[in-house]
Amino acid sequence: GCDVLLICNQRRAVIEVLDALPAGPYPQTQVRLMRMHGRGHPSDLATLRASAAWRAAAARLGADNRAPELALGDDNVHG
Repeated sequence: GCDVLLICNQRRAVIEVLDALPAGPYPQTQVRLMRMHGRGHPSDLATLRASAAWRAAAARLGADNRAPELALGDDNVHG
């Protein structure tokens, strides 16, 4: 199922979609939303950043965070 829907830039379309939604949430949606809240999280950001899991995730993400090579087609411009 889909619990999140991004609609923008057309107010009438947003209203139409909202009006077509069922009145109450589905039980499956409620369960998925409760699971997304997480469990046993650290009490503050410093504790989170000090954890081994945080450092490992940051290292994996940092390895993939390279600046993209951009070909803008202006390499023949001379200043």
